[in-house]
Amino acid sequence: MQEVRGIRSKYFTADREIETEPTLLYGIIIVCGTAGTQGVVDAYDGQGTDRELRASFAASRSRDFIPPKPIQFEHGLYIDMGSNVTGYTVLWLTNEQAARLFPGG
Repeated sequence: MQEVRGIRSKYFTADREIETEPTLLYGIIIVCGTAGTQGVVDAYDGQGTDRELRASFAASRSRDFIPPKPIQFEHGLYIDMGSNVTGYTVLWLTNEQAARLFPGG
C-alpha cells in the first residue's frame, strides 16, 4: 500500500471490502479494458453489495474521479468492479486516521 500525503491508496483487480469501519473516500482511479466501452465501479456503505450504494463511477476510458470533498461511508467501504474494468485504485482513510492526519478539519 502507498500513501499520498498520508492518504492510503491501493490497486485492486476484483471486488473488494476496503474497510470495515467508518471511512472517507478521497478518490478512485478506474482502468478500463476497452476504450469506448463503459466501465463502472460502485462504492457501497458496508461490507457488500447488499448495503447502500453511495457512489457510482462510470467511464468509457481509464480516468480518475476526485470528488470536491471526501465521500463518507459510515459502515465501511466495499467496491464492486463492473464489466470492462480491469482494475481500480482507491484513495481513502478511516475517519480515525483522517482525524489524526487533519486535526480540526
